[in-house]
Amino acid sequence: MFDLPTDLRNQARFLAEHDGTKPKQVNLRRAISSAYYALFHLLINESMIRLYPRHPQKGKKLLDEGPLMDRISRSYQHTDMRKICVQFQQKPLPDTLKLLLPSGVSPELQTVAKAFVELQEERHAADYDVGKKYSREVAIGAVATAERAFQEWERVPEREANVFVAALAFGARWSK
Repeated sequence: MFDLPTDLRNQARFLAEHDGTKPKQVNLRRAISSAYYALFHLLINESMIRLYPRHPQKGKKLLDEGPLMDRISRSYQHTDMRKICVQFQQKPLPDTLKLLLPSGVSPELQTVAKAFVELQEERHAADYDVGKKYSREVAIGAVATAERAFQEWERVPEREANVFVAALAFGARWSK
């Protein structure tokens, strides 16, 4: 079984760093895109583990790769996830989140949410703004942002992580 988030993060690092002295724009763009998708898939995997576990203990890999899990994981929407990440950075928190997290959001989770928004914006530019030129430093910076988000995610308090992944899955419909 492969670990898609880690593989994407490693691919992003490789593309950003190992393309000779004059890196190709396509590799720098793919590095930025892969850095975003590494975080995107990390959050989906964490959502699947926490919201749809096959076993009572928390694991670190997607626990069931069957058709149901495929369908559930495909239901996550980039724009909805971005909106949730923006909400988790707001001060004060929106009422729907304040009710669930009366103590607020930890700096670790704010870092993850901010990284998601920043990387998504960079990925859009890298994938669609063909006139924009990238430097190796920008690509390495995007990879570093994803890596920092991976590290910070490990430090997010359990309750906050559970609320966050539930919001990623269902938050767009909480006001209904």
